[in-house]
Amino acid sequence: MGRIGIDVGGTFTDAVIVSDDGRVRIAMVRSTPERIEAGFIDGLRLLLERAGTVAADVDHLAHGSTVATNAIVQRRLARTGLITNDGFRDVLAIGTQMRRHVYDLWAPDPIGGGSGRKARRSSRWRTAASAVPLRRCAPRRSTRSPSCCCSRS
Repeated sequence: MGRIGIDVGGTFTDAVIVSDDGRVRIAMVRSTPERIEAGFIDGLRLLLERAGTVAADVDHLAHGSTVATNAIVQRRLARTGLITNDGFRDVLAIGTQMRRHVYDLWAPDPIGGGSGRKARRSSRWRTAASAVPLRRCAPRRSTRSPSCCCSRS
């Protein structure tokens, strides 16, 4: 029947279906921050109703969420830490260079939730999702290079 995309945001959940003949239908429902899955299901049900189809006829479903991005931007996070591959400790602070003072090295850390630079660590070990070390990275060739073997796939 078609392809569905659903984005769960902080205020609204947007859903779109593109049928095999190219027709597009959309639905928007209120998000339910206390139960994110409820907004997703509400959006899916409304979209299927508008398209006159059932879930079994859907060929593809893509899901995205801006909830985490909104929490970072609005600085509504619990105190957290971040472990990255060596050379990527500051990747969230650097972001897309869309900062008020791009060249100010002493500007306050833009990441909220108490996740300042001290709460970010890098590892020279390649690790599994369980944090078990798999192998040690090779030493950097230059102190000016931010990469190591861990950053290459």
